[in-house]
Amino acid sequence: MRAAIIEAIGNLKVRDIPVPKVGKGEVLVRVRASGLCGTDVHILHGSFIAQYPVVPGHEFAGEVVEAGSDVDLFAPGDRVVVDPNIYCGMCPACKSNQQNQCYDLTAYGVTEPGGFEEYAVIKQQNLVKLSDNLSFEEAAFAEPLSCVIHGVNRTDLSVGDRAVIFGAGPIGLLMAQVFRVAGASLVAVVDISRRRLEIAEQLGVDYPVLGGDGLQRRLSGIAPNGFEVAVDCTGVSDVVASLFDYTGRGGKVLLFGVCPPDARIPISPYQIYLRDIKVIGSFSLCNTLLTAVRLMETGSVKVVPLLSHRLSIEEMDGALDLIGKDNTMKIQVQF
Repeated sequence: MRAAIIEAIGNLKVRDIPVPKVGKGEVLVRVRASGLCGTDVHILHGSFIAQYPVVPGHEFAGEVVEAGSDVDLFAPGDRVVVDPNIYCGMCPACKSNQQNQCYDLTAYGVTEPGGFEEYAVIKQQNLVKLSDNLSFEEAAFAEPLSCVIHGVNRTDLSVGDRAVIFGAGPIGLLMAQVFRVAGASLVAVVDISRRRLEIAEQLGVDYPVLGGDGLQRRLSGIAPNGFEVAVDCTGVSDVVASLFDYTGRGGKVLLFGVCPPDARIPISPYQIYLRDIKVIGSFSLCNTLLTAVRLMETGSVKVVPLLSHRLSIEEMDGALDLIGKDNTMKIQVQF
């Protein structure tokens, strides 16, 4: 079978490898669609935890073609999506329902072979079945959508809260839709790309806002006293630092975008104290994959407008070069 393999930092090759064998409690999945994430680029460049060589790809869906011994939940022909996180189930974090903070966390596409291969072996507990009305390319959005749902859950959003999201990429526009489903009264999304803001408008975002000069005035016109929730989906430290300028009293700042590990920002502890501001982190997903599938199956969250490139496995090198370009949203390898 064909697979994209990061053999070492900076070294990605597409080549033939054997189809993997299923073990006890595992199934063999014929991968149909696998999304490319910024994390995959970080793994390629050695700036994210990984074990090399590795087949990257942690956003993928496909069809079960073989079930191993002791598999009782899935059978050949089942359409499935993968939760990439593999938890130990025994550590204090797992016992506290914080499995994304597992002390021995591993993941498909990071430490185990992932979705940029034609066939993948997956533990049955890491699968969720799909209905026939959800395509594989839609289902491959379940993992990033699951991460977004976890982030929104972390904010303890109150019905009627107003949210501002910085970044109108795929994550930011998933975030905008989930906030509305969760009860936000309005959502503003800020970006410097007019094209991305056009997509935001197509998806029903209340206020697609162009960044740059005059941003403070434009956002003040929407929420004169600040937003209840301000979210970074850019991973740009200067943007993160600015969130506090748009957060109202008693508001919350959600750090969702992935900044470089050595990034630092100036903050005023006094202002956080005085204005009762909560600063919230959000890592990965946590038992939110089924919710993501349900939101897509019902049409509550739309993902197809976020898909800009459908590529073959042979085009993986070029796919990495597309990330960050103005006309690029979600890139998928489809089999």
